[in-house]
Amino acid sequence: MKKSAANKKPRLIPLSVAALGVVFGDIGTSPLYAVRESLRYVQPNQDNILGVLSLIFWALIVVISIKYLIFIFRADNEGEGGTIALISLLKSKELAFKKSFAIIFLISLFGTSLLFADGMITPAISVLSAVEGLSIIYAPFSSFTISIAFIILLLLFSLQAHGSEKVGHLFGPIMIVWFITIAILGILSIKAHPVILKAVNPWYAILLFKHYHYLTLLILTGVFLVVTGGEALYADISHFGKTPIRLLWFSFVLPALLLNYFGQGADLLFSPQDIKNPFYLLAPHWLLYPLLLLATLATIIASQAVLSAVFSLAKQALTIHILPRMNVIFSSRLIRGQVYVPFINFIMAIGTLSLLITFQTSSNLAAAYGLAVNLVMIIVTFLVAIISYKLWHWGKIAVTLFSVVFLSMDCLFLVANSLKIFQKGWFTIVFAIIGTLIMLCWRNGLMLLREASSKRKITVEEISRKIHSENIIRVPGVAIFIDEPYDESKSCVFRHLESTNTIHEVTLLIDVAIENKPVISIHNRIENIKQTVGVYHIRLHYGFMQAVDIPNTLRICNEMKILPYLSGKTKFTYYLEMVNVFYGSKINVNTPQWQKRIFTGLLNTLPQNINFYHLPHNQTIMIGTYYDI
Repeated sequence: MKKSAANKKPRLIPLSVAALGVVFGDIGTSPLYAVRESLRYVQPNQDNILGVLSLIFWALIVVISIKYLIFIFRADNEGEGGTIALISLLKSKELAFKKSFAIIFLISLFGTSLLFADGMITPAISVLSAVEGLSIIYAPFSSFTISIAFIILLLLFSLQAHGSEKVGHLFGPIMIVWFITIAILGILSIKAHPVILKAVNPWYAILLFKHYHYLTLLILTGVFLVVTGGEALYADISHFGKTPIRLLWFSFVLPALLLNYFGQGADLLFSPQDIKNPFYLLAPHWLLYPLLLLATLATIIASQAVLSAVFSLAKQALTIHILPRMNVIFSSRLIRGQVYVPFINFIMAIGTLSLLITFQTSSNLAAAYGLAVNLVMIIVTFLVAIISYKLWHWGKIAVTLFSVVFLSMDCLFLVANSLKIFQKGWFTIVFAIIGTLIMLCWRNGLMLLREASSKRKITVEEISRKIHSENIIRVPGVAIFIDEPYDESKSCVFRHLESTNTIHEVTLLIDVAIENKPVISIHNRIENIKQTVGVYHIRLHYGFMQAVDIPNTLRICNEMKILPYLSGKTKFTYYLEMVNVFYGSKINVNTPQWQKRIFTGLLNTLPQNINFYHLPHNQTIMIGTYYDI
């Protein structure tokens, strides 16, 4: 026990350094634009600056330090965080929610869609805000900011297929330099004008509300930008653990951010003209070129971290059947869960570059960005409140206090960010609604497909009787028939028997079950359902964070002698259904035709599941079938 504990302590340092490049990249680059946006609608005088800095200070303390790192971090699904983990956690207790689960599930889907929208906006606003520093160095450069940001983002998306493992070890050290640099810049400014430290007093924030009334809501849209990236802290707890993230936040990241924010405020107290870009104008002129380079690298790292999170989110979503199956490439041999999804990368690239061209400035992007993260935070807080009552069995008073304190703050920010829906924030809402509809149509379509396939259901006993009662020819080798998640009919093997009149000496029928847990060990992977002479029915269990690699699972099980009937067998042939779906108005009349049309279009155009199951193409046979839903 002592040895184990001793081994864990040294791992905190490399884990913490790695976390800097992945977890804190987003929130760590907010100083590039947050103070500027917070003071956009008021004069940068002393009272306003102190009020805004007070709001920034308490937003970071209450929203990130208390709500996320203390309370939200508790709601993990065996070490996994994020909306998918919450969906899986709630789904495992679905019966406890009865009819309300459908509404909770729909809200969760909306939150997942918002995270995809966030994944488009973050690279655009981060990189653009860094490149905008060119106009401070030399004003004519401002006309090239869009082109430079476009090229950087295009390269970023183009390189995703190659993975970030080769340069990933540099992310942490670069972010260490970033946080130290912004902290030093802040310290030098605070030292010159220490009066800014009075902003720690929340009374200055209250005075701001008293003076500006409803106009304060516009100020809050900028203040909220300092907590954007907080959702990444929760989503990444599986990669680095809660302790390294908390340790880094309180000992390094939070102090660096506060020093820089207060430093920008101190500079503005005596140089209000610097409001056009208070971050870059905090630095001496000779440091602008290195700072611009460092800021660009930091925003690229933040963008890479967000894209990696989006790929991981997509993989989890398609694993639990709320997104269509796509080609998923595991891009790292060292980091568990690091994946690349080509189709999602293409969608993200089109979306991000379109946003860059359409919105033109980081100020314009800030409206859509703040709204996306704000809605995600509200949904996560709402789901955690439900979990605290239903799963943790908190008392009603405790749940009410949690909801009132944190949801009221989230909702206040939402009221503020909602003011910009018709200005620039419409993108977030439109994209999230479209994404939710696609996920809902896919899930409902799979349920219709499952219902249609159940009408053709054939038991293992019937298959065995057909093999032994008719003149079926036995051929050497192993035939592996894989049932899709919607199909428990076993009709694939039955059609094979009817069309070829042959069967392999060992026939394995496999169901795949994705559990509401992130990881299932190999010892708990195999479930024997039924077996007759030469015909075996098993179920393979996977966690929602794992690759569904059937050949590799069978190989490991064979080596461990878990499946004795495969011992010594080397010739495997895999069989999959190639499904086509037709929709008719007279079947399942309660499901709208437009939902059927979307599901049918997705199913008939997306790639088959041969890649999802990691099946060898030269050993796989597709058997065509169709269903009418």
